[in-house]
Amino acid sequence: MERCHTSVEEGEMKSPLKRLLCSALMILSTTEVRTLQAAETGKPLAAVFKHEGQKSAYAIGMLMAQSVLADLQAQQRLGVELQAEDVLTGVQDGLRQQGKLDQAELQQVLKDLNQQFSQRAEAKKKQEASVQTELGEPFRQRFARQKGVVKTKSGLLYQRVHPGHGAFPKESDTVVVHYRGTLVDGTPFDSSYDRAEPTTFLLNRVIPGWVEGLQQVKKGGKIKLVIPPELAYGEQGVAGIPGNATLVFEVELLDINPVIAKQGATEGTTAVKSSAPAAAEPSATAAQ
Repeated sequence: MERCHTSVEEGEMKSPLKRLLCSALMILSTTEVRTLQAAETGKPLAAVFKHEGQKSAYAIGMLMAQSVLADLQAQQRLGVELQAEDVLTGVQDGLRQQGKLDQAELQQVLKDLNQQFSQRAEAKKKQEASVQTELGEPFRQRFARQKGVVKTKSGLLYQRVHPGHGAFPKESDTVVVHYRGTLVDGTPFDSSYDRAEPTTFLLNRVIPGWVEGLQQVKKGGKIKLVIPPELAYGEQGVAGIPGNATLVFEVELLDINPVIAKQGATEGTTAVKSSAPAAAEPSATAAQ
């Protein structure tokens, strides 16, 4: 089943009309129907289902309602107040063909709403990027002064925790790693440790900070990378990572060119690139 909504905070609010209709239908399926069923039968809510098909449909409605309520909360965080009750009233009037707006008014309201969402989302994005800029530079300066930290010509900072043994990986190699990624304030955004499974990927398919940084540690080693935004996700950022963010990674290089990985990389890491030349795609956890 295709999801009806998208996340405002991820900048995917493309069609207010679609979102509002979806919201209304979701809420209708989980509030009005459930209440009417209970009132008509006089039975506890757990016993109102007449057959499995009805129960299944109700379960779908519950899932959709949970999703849209989360979305309405995301809109509130942007300062846009949309009440579920008002959305439900609109869909009820529409189904009865008793709408209080004609088509021209409807389109204008939704056009204005879309513009409001876009402006607020963009303003929030810029504010978050500004904060990251203010935090990133002093953090990198402090880290650069720590014992054993190396700063490369590109601006990458790394600190070998354990050097490992054998050869260094090359760009063309497949690597297996465990890693944890945070913002400079300690906010986590991705971790293979949390998934309890290491990640396998082609080294030349990750953000520049990883391509360069992973070549500074040998198999079995551990390295800390502090990556400036120009070597990560730049001004735009990705889901879970604001624009202009300096990223901090702790990475264990578990293996190089394992036999099981030769059939293709597992794109599970935040650092995996998208097809865009200057951007990167997040993982299933924080960035995919």
